[in-house]
Amino acid sequence: MPVLNYEKQAERAVRNFFQDEKISQKNKQIVEKEFLPAYQDSVSSARVQIFMEHLRIFLSGGENIKQEMRDKNRMKELYRKLALDKPRHIPTLINVSKRFCKIINKGTLPISIKLAIEEVRGRVQIKENKRDLDTDDMISWEDGLQIINATNSIQLKAIIAMQLDTGLRPSEFIDLNYGDIGIKNDFLVIRILSGKTGKRELAAWRCVPMVLRWIQTHPSKKQNDPLWTQESQNYGKLKKYQYAAVLKRVKETARKAGIDKPMDFYSLRHSSCYLDKKDNLPIDIAAQRHGHSVKYFAEVYGRLNMEDQISRIKKHNGFAVEEKDKPKPNLPCSRCDFINDPHAEICEKCSAALTVKKAVEIQQAKEEEISSLRNDMQGQINQILKLIDNSEETKIILDKSSQEGS
Repeated sequence: MPVLNYEKQAERAVRNFFQDEKISQKNKQIVEKEFLPAYQDSVSSARVQIFMEHLRIFLSGGENIKQEMRDKNRMKELYRKLALDKPRHIPTLINVSKRFCKIINKGTLPISIKLAIEEVRGRVQIKENKRDLDTDDMISWEDGLQIINATNSIQLKAIIAMQLDTGLRPSEFIDLNYGDIGIKNDFLVIRILSGKTGKRELAAWRCVPMVLRWIQTHPSKKQNDPLWTQESQNYGKLKKYQYAAVLKRVKETARKAGIDKPMDFYSLRHSSCYLDKKDNLPIDIAAQRHGHSVKYFAEVYGRLNMEDQISRIKKHNGFAVEEKDKPKPNLPCSRCDFINDPHAEICEKCSAALTVKKAVEIQQAKEEEISSLRNDMQGQINQILKLIDNSEETKIILDKSSQEGS
């Protein structure tokens, strides 16, 4: 389950740290007076939470870290123990301890810690914190469209399309409000107000038609109402769609579509990164879209197979590349500016023709309809004239009969 309130989690992590009896009062004073003032306001709440949870582990059992971090043997012993006791946490523990010690040591990492980290890296096989997904597990845009077409729910179509396009963290996605979505130059602009790495804005283009369709049919269209709403609810205040319920629907729809790949919001996040890499999106923009550093994005997310790597190299060098999975451009309506599905022929909002072929068909249909109406009207006129003629003949006969009788 995703963390949905990073601020509360951060407050709890700080509180738990200072209540931990395994941490000495001296180390608590160092953290309170020297570390937190320099760190807490410079990072997001999610970072504070992760940092404080791992700092508890690092400082547990010690007396005075400012003295101990200069003791080479003490540090080697500490990192060996951490590597053995917390093998899954050791990459994060190393990063947390390095930053902590640099801050309390006026920006310089003590040589004893450098040596201890080098030794533990050499002795212990450290598995980086990467999700166990293979290149074959990546969900292509064609896969996504297949899943989208397996449901009639406008909201669910928008959910799947947006997550595959943007790769938001689950909490960022679920917490979106209606007012967090904007339109600019045929792109969606999505505002993340409280993510793991703080605030950011990102542009999306693949999912525009599906999301706009949901925006048009949203139950309230109020800025502060949740973007994703429970599908069955009574009248009144809209209820946010809960992550577990959304995830269940997405998985069910993928199974219905016959897509046999890992299907959750994190696999969709990795797949979104894969699509950005495959499309040769500038890596700084791709990393910013997904709320990560360029280094982390390049190393961890969106693994490419050899075919994709060769394709990217060809694109980079200007060679022609056959695009198997590139989304077709969306179709903006020239009348109302609504962004339509690439295969649409008529604007969903104003019913204007989007292609020349469809415009000709509509014009021909109108001309045929007008011609048919003209023929119908002419037939009716002829009938009226005939009735008038018959009426005149009847009048003449009646007049003659009247004259003869008199």
